[in-house]
Amino acid sequence: MYKHKLMAIGVTASLIGATVWACGPEFSPQLLDQRAANLKAPPLNTFAFEAAHLVKPSASKDGNHDDYGAQALALLKPNAAVYGKLLAAANLKNGTPPQEQRSACDWRSFYNATPCADAIAPNDLKQAITLYAEDAAQGSESAVLSLRFIAYWALQENARTQALIDDPVAQRLLVTYAVARMSGELPNHEAAKNTAPKPDPSLLALVQAIELRGIDRVAGTESLAALAYKMGRFDLASTLANKSSAPYAYWIRAKLALRAGDIAAATAAYAAAARGFPKVGDATLTVDAGSVQRMRGEQGTLALARGEFVEAMRYLYEAANNTADDWNSYSDGYDYGNIINYASDASYVAERVLTVNELKTFVDAHAQASSPPGKKEASYARPYADTLRWLLARRLMRAGRYADAQPYFPVSGDARFSVVDSQSGKSQPADLRAKAIEYVQALRKTSSARTKIDKAEARYQAALIMRSSGMELFGYQQGPDFADVDGGYSPNSGHSPDDLKQPFVTAAERKRFAASVAKPDLRFHYRYLAAEHAAAAADLLPPHSPAFASVLCEATGWMMEGPGESGGERLKRIHAMYARYLKQGAYVPWADDFGRHCEEPDFDAARHLASKSKP
Repeated sequence: MYKHKLMAIGVTASLIGATVWACGPEFSPQLLDQRAANLKAPPLNTFAFEAAHLVKPSASKDGNHDDYGAQALALLKPNAAVYGKLLAAANLKNGTPPQEQRSACDWRSFYNATPCADAIAPNDLKQAITLYAEDAAQGSESAVLSLRFIAYWALQENARTQALIDDPVAQRLLVTYAVARMSGELPNHEAAKNTAPKPDPSLLALVQAIELRGIDRVAGTESLAALAYKMGRFDLASTLANKSSAPYAYWIRAKLALRAGDIAAATAAYAAAARGFPKVGDATLTVDAGSVQRMRGEQGTLALARGEFVEAMRYLYEAANNTADDWNSYSDGYDYGNIINYASDASYVAERVLTVNELKTFVDAHAQASSPPGKKEASYARPYADTLRWLLARRLMRAGRYADAQPYFPVSGDARFSVVDSQSGKSQPADLRAKAIEYVQALRKTSSARTKIDKAEARYQAALIMRSSGMELFGYQQGPDFADVDGGYSPNSGHSPDDLKQPFVTAAERKRFAASVAKPDLRFHYRYLAAEHAAAAADLLPPHSPAFASVLCEATGWMMEGPGESGGERLKRIHAMYARYLKQGAYVPWADDFGRHCEEPDFDAARHLASKSKP
C-alpha cells in the first residue's frame, strides 16, 4: 500500500464485501459438468485487472504514486454552492454529520452516496478518474479501490452515469465495473436455451446512454461487447465484437457462434483469440490470468465435442498447469487437492478419456517432473504436472505395466507426496517407487515360489500392500476412489454415465469412458482387489490351518471397513468369506469376532501342518 491517502484507505473487510467486488471470474470449478452452459457463459475480465489497464502507464512520472494520488484527491472537492443546496435539501445544514465536515470527499462519500460526492464538478471527477487510472496502471492497489468506489457510486443513478460517459476513461471504468457487477454466469438451464438474463435497470441505462452517443464513439469496444453479451443483447454484442480485432472480442465471437450452433466458426474464433492472448505471466497480457485459463478450458471442452481427445487434453492441461501467482484469478497453477480450477477437467480426460498410451505420450511431451522442495522450503504445493504424472503411474499399475509406471511415481522423500501412517496416524513422505517394487516382487513370487504355502504368503503380502497403499499405487484420481481429495467426497470431481448425457459429448467419449471404468466399479475399488488377493492366498492354504482363518478374517475386515454406499456388494462378500470359513476352516478361539479381531496368519505353522499331512 502506498503512502498517499487515497479514498480507499481504512475500508473494512465487511464494507469491501458490500461493494460487489469481483476478485476473479465467477466460473464453475468444473467446465465439463455443464458444457453447453459453460461454453455459452459470458466471458469475464476481473475488475482489478481492467482498472489497471484503463490507460497506459505514463513514463513521465517515474512511478511517483504519491503525486497521482495527491492530485486526484485535490480534485474531489465539492462545489460550495451546489454542496450547500444539497445539504439543505437533505436537511443536513444544521448538525452536519462528521463525515461531511471536510474540504474534500473520500471513499465514504461515494460509498454512502452523500451530498459531498454529488457536489463534485463532473470535469473534476473525470480528471480524478484519469489520475487514479494512471496510478492503477503503475501498480497502486489503493487507486484500484478508489476507482471501484467511484464506479459503484456513479451507477446508482442515471444522471451520474450520463455526466461521465462522454469521457473515454470514465466510460471504460463504468463498463468494466458493470461487467464485474453482474453475476458471473447465466443459470445453466437458461444458458443452454440461449435465454437472456434480466439485467439491472441501471446497467440497461448505461448501455442505452452509450448507444445514444453512438457506438462509433465507444471506449473499449470489447468490454462493452462483453457487457452486452451478459445482458442478452447479442445483436449489439455481435456488432461491437466484429468492430474489434482484440483477442477478447474474438472470444465473444466464439460464444456467439456457439449460440448460433456453428462449431466450426467457434473453433476458428477461439484459435484467433488464443493467438492474441500472451501466455500467463507475460507482461503484455491483455486479459487477467484467470480469463486466459478459462478460454483454454473452453477450447478443451470444444475439442472434446469434436472428438479430438488429445487436443482437448492439451488445452485443459494448459488451463490447469499455468505458472501465474494470482490466486484470486484462479491462476495459482498448483494442485491443492481439487481446489485448483480446471485440474478436475484435465484429470477426467487423462483418466477416463485418453488411452493409457495416449496419456503416456502426452505426459512425456508436456508434463516434466519438478524438483522436490528443499528441507527449508515452506511450500509443499506441487505443480499439476506432477499430479498428472502420478495419475499416469497409477493407470499403468492398474494395467499391469509395472516397469513403465516406475519413473512416473514421485521420487523418494518428496514431502509433497506424504501419506498418513495407519499405525501412528502421522504424515510422512512416501516412497511409492519402493512400495510399487515391493508389490510387484510379491506378485511375481506367487508364481515363482516353490511351495503352495510360499505362494500363499506372497499373495497375502501383495494383499496387504494393495490394502495399505492401494490409493497411492492403484487409486483412481476421481471416482470411485477420489485420490484427488485423499479418498474424501467432492461434488466437483469426475463424472457418471448420466453426466455424459448432455450436449457436446460424443459417442466416442462415452465409449472410452465405459472402457476405463474401475473393476470393480465400487468405492475404494482396490480394497476389493486386496480381498481377492487374500482369498486367492486362502486357496493355497490348508483349510484346517489357523492361517486359512486368519487370511479370510483379514479380508473380511477390509470389507467391513466400508464405505457405506457399496453396502450391498460389501455385505455379499463379507457373508461369502465368513460362510467359506465356517464350511472349510477349523475352529479358532477368536472366530466369534470374525473380521474385527484377527490373528496374524502363521505361515510357518501352515508349512508344518502341510508337511505332516503329506503321505
